[in-house]
Amino acid sequence: MFSTKCLETERQTILQFKSGLSDPAHRLSSWTGDDCCSWMGVACSNDVPRHVIKLDLRNSQLILRDSHYYYYYYYYYYYYSTDAYTSCDINKALGGMLDPNLVNLKQLRFLDLSCNAFNQIRIPEFMGSFKKLEYLNLSQVGFTGTIPHHLGNLSMLKSLDLSSNYWESLVIDNAGWLSRLTSLKYLNISYVDMLQASNWLPVINMLPSLLEIRLSSCHLSGPLLNLPYVNFTSLSTLDLSFNHINSSLPDWLFNLNNLEYMYLNGNHFESKIPSNIGNLTFLKALDLSFNSPSNLLIPSTLGNLCNLHTLSLSYLDLSLEQAKLGRIFLGCIINSLVELDLKGSLNGSLPGWLGTLTNLKILDLSYNGGLSLSTSLSNLCKLQTLSLYYLDLSKETANKTARIFSGCIVASLKELHLANTNLQGDMPYWIDGLKNLKLLDLSSNQINSTLPHWLFNLTTISYLDLSDNDFHGYIPSAIENLISMEVLYLDWNVYLQGPIPMTLGNLCKLQTLGLSGINITQNFQEFGAIFSGCIKNSLQDLYLYNTSLAGQLPNEILNLKYLRTLNLRQNFLSGPIPTNIDEFMSSLEILDLSYNQRLSIPTSLGNLCKLQILSLSGLDLSKAAAKIQQIFSGCISQSLNVLYLAKTNLQGDIPYWIAGLKNLKTLDFS
Repeated sequence: MFSTKCLETERQTILQFKSGLSDPAHRLSSWTGDDCCSWMGVACSNDVPRHVIKLDLRNSQLILRDSHYYYYYYYYYYYYSTDAYTSCDINKALGGMLDPNLVNLKQLRFLDLSCNAFNQIRIPEFMGSFKKLEYLNLSQVGFTGTIPHHLGNLSMLKSLDLSSNYWESLVIDNAGWLSRLTSLKYLNISYVDMLQASNWLPVINMLPSLLEIRLSSCHLSGPLLNLPYVNFTSLSTLDLSFNHINSSLPDWLFNLNNLEYMYLNGNHFESKIPSNIGNLTFLKALDLSFNSPSNLLIPSTLGNLCNLHTLSLSYLDLSLEQAKLGRIFLGCIINSLVELDLKGSLNGSLPGWLGTLTNLKILDLSYNGGLSLSTSLSNLCKLQTLSLYYLDLSKETANKTARIFSGCIVASLKELHLANTNLQGDMPYWIDGLKNLKLLDLSSNQINSTLPHWLFNLTTISYLDLSDNDFHGYIPSAIENLISMEVLYLDWNVYLQGPIPMTLGNLCKLQTLGLSGINITQNFQEFGAIFSGCIKNSLQDLYLYNTSLAGQLPNEILNLKYLRTLNLRQNFLSGPIPTNIDEFMSSLEILDLSYNQRLSIPTSLGNLCKLQILSLSGLDLSKAAAKIQQIFSGCISQSLNVLYLAKTNLQGDIPYWIAGLKNLKTLDFS
């Protein structure tokens, strides 16, 4: 009788592979027992004997959407990004070595190691020995060096992803090995350095089954060659973005009749787009932005792309083409276009034809400093996201702006980006009418008013950034009405003052709170009472830099069990930090306690096993040498990447415990 379990030899192979891995999150804890087919990430064939055919060890990704403080040297610098993006969860990343005996899995068809941390090692040559492999994903794992040509032996491979292994630290010296992957349909080698691989295009043209080619940021240079014939006629996605291609657009490009997504942004294509771009009738997304020279001539045939829903022409000089662009939007594109990006491309008056694009959902007009808005924007009844960063709205009359935001756009608008638009005086009253707004960014303006009462009636807002303005007065207790709030930045409104209302603790969905630079003038024990509210179950990032908070850390701060970032820099804090901080705040990744001279740190800081950035600068550690040594002998020694100990009065030789900080990248002892 045949066993329904996996083969014992293959079970032993997987266990040997596991023995070479580090697994801080115990993701492979299920790898016990007789049947490896039931283990996490392992799949076996249905026939008997059951061979291992799949190893899916991809690490989870975090989907982030937030403004972020970027930690650089002594300070948090404000790095603005409200775009959603993914990031590998480093706390769950596998690492270590890849055992070559893995090739004993002779029937393996699927191997995914993406988003793990095999830092600064080369792709092993044995990866080219899986004769039946159809799917290989080694993206975002930290490989370096030249990609072994042995990967060309994977003749049954249909999908290959080697992208984003650090910044261009993987190299293809000669693309010839790719020509042997004749079954390949999906190829992603973005961020791989292909500067030496001048034969890349003729090689890729030998792969007739290709559906997707992604070669973003690969140092491709020179002209895009003319091909006498094109083999990959089924291609649906072509990404050549952010290279150094310097040529006209070749005719073969517009014979790819099945093309749906084309990204040519960030190159040096010559100034005229051929009229036969209108042949790409299946095209759904086109990005021509960031091309230098920037005076690209856009043909009217672009308007014949009846399936185009996303068009980016950002940072092209369209100032002389604005009237001609109107002819494009007389075509069927007027009915299909959903997203239009014109950042840094326009000047003068906003063309009226924009108001005819009634199916637009996303419109970006940012960085057009000399642009004057048009009331035709109010006709965009489906618009959900409007970005106007760095437009000078002080030139617009209050009446015109109010008319724009009183049309049908009022009901549809969900995201409004108005940072650095030179808004002055009172907070614009017409915002009160945007009842479905979820994101509002008014940061870095000169708004000089109290927080208006109507602001706290916008109960749909989940992201509010009012930082770096001149708001004054107090934060009202009505802030608790903002029941959908997830991200709140009030930083650097230096005329706002405390006390902070207790009702702030009732924001049950709040994940990020920025109050830096506000004159709270409150005892931290009193302020900490807000952490007894439901905010304790959601808060992940707390910024209280330079707020004049005084006294001891309250015990209530230990309620913040999901906190990742705590910035208490430059206050008047004193006394001991709770000794059980490691038990209750084990999720901390960034901790800044610097320049609170009377603060005393406990040895339990060393047990914060996820801590990556620690700043103790400006604390008096002259009598704490033994305590510091004990802290850095804990599990923090394995996680810490950045350590600031400037102006701490540490004396004598450089401490030997620094050698134990294996992952340290930045150290400041000044």
